[in-house]
Amino acid sequence: MTRLKGPLLFVISLAGYWLLGIAAGLFAIPPGYASPIWPAAGFALFMVLVVGVRILPAIWLASFLLNLRFSGASYTEPSMSWGVAAIIAAGAALQTGTAYWLVRRFTSFPNWSRSSDPILFAVLGGPVASLVSCSVGVATLYGFSVVSISEALPNWINWWVGDAIGVMCLAPLIVAVKGQTTWSSNTRLTSFVAMYVSLVVVASSSFLYFRGEHEQWVDKVFSEHAAGMHRAIKKQLDSISHISHTLVGLFTTFDHISYPQFIQYS
Repeated sequence: MTRLKGPLLFVISLAGYWLLGIAAGLFAIPPGYASPIWPAAGFALFMVLVVGVRILPAIWLASFLLNLRFSGASYTEPSMSWGVAAIIAAGAALQTGTAYWLVRRFTSFPNWSRSSDPILFAVLGGPVASLVSCSVGVATLYGFSVVSISEALPNWINWWVGDAIGVMCLAPLIVAVKGQTTWSSNTRLTSFVAMYVSLVVVASSSFLYFRGEHEQWVDKVFSEHAAGMHRAIKKQLDSISHISHTLVGLFTTFDHISYPQFIQYS
């Protein structure tokens, strides 16, 4: 049974990250793949805190497979997308490892002996550690010419916000589980309120940002379509005007126009 424990935890970590990544795709805002929440990042942190750093290869593999899926690349035929996916996956695993180190280094995890630990845990494991994956990912996409320099910053922000919220969604659960035996009821309640208020603020800010981005994209698409229609209509009107002037000149030049002549000039 002990021999099966390691592989089983690997499979659980791999499957959990994969499924949550697929689910996050449902929240993606067209026309891109950016999701306002990436719960897989929170799940990865939960697993590494419970199991240890030995599950990081599972996080890498799950992220690698997800990125192949999102890019539409083949799972069996190697391509440049494999290199991109591998580096991005390394960033995801590095982020999880960084979050683990920050939490263990700067908080009293798993004892939660200080009242500041829940906030430190949420900040370090979420927004701070989440700087890693988005930086590695966007740098990789830019390096492989997948995104332009003008698209880099919006993609970086979307990536960072999604990972940070994904971690903060599970942070209260981890705090509650690890704080049950050492905290009083009032302390746990205060921690829950503080964590969820922070989550609501971040989630609301993220929603407003993504809504603004989407509205700008809609306005841009509408303007482009309207400009295209305007050019097409103007071209058609110019053609009609040219034909009209030609016919006016025809009737001005000749006193009598036969039907064959009219057909010929029109």
